[in-house]
Amino acid sequence: KQTTVAMSTTEAEYLALGEATKEALWIIMLFDEMRVPLQLPISIHEDNNSCILLAEHPVFHLRNKHIDIRHHFIREHILNKQIKLCQISTHTQIADMLTKGLNKIKFQDLRSLAGMTRIRIKGKC
Repeated sequence: KQTTVAMSTTEAEYLALGEATKEALWIIMLFDEMRVPLQLPISIHEDNNSCILLAEHPVFHLRNKHIDIRHHFIREHILNKQIKLCQISTHTQIADMLTKGLNKIKFQDLRSLAGMTRIRIKGKC
């Protein structure tokens, strides 16, 4: 749950990307503490092109100048090759089945992409 109100879709996606980056960094530290090798960079899938451009190119964007500087730490971790952003189609964004109200067919398609299929157990119940 985001504690900041977003002024645009790009900003909302960018804030969510920041949270995903924090989780990726936590995983990196956890694996490091356990001395388990981890292949870097960690890929984060993003379906918003504007968000990817904002994260990867530290250029002054007039439309996004209101985004607090603390959210731009994502860029540092991209440059350090700890994370990388992978653009995916909106139609294959598996996370949408957890965050959006979808029709039955779209939900079933995303569920299938996630590798979760409906299992029918035969029994009396």
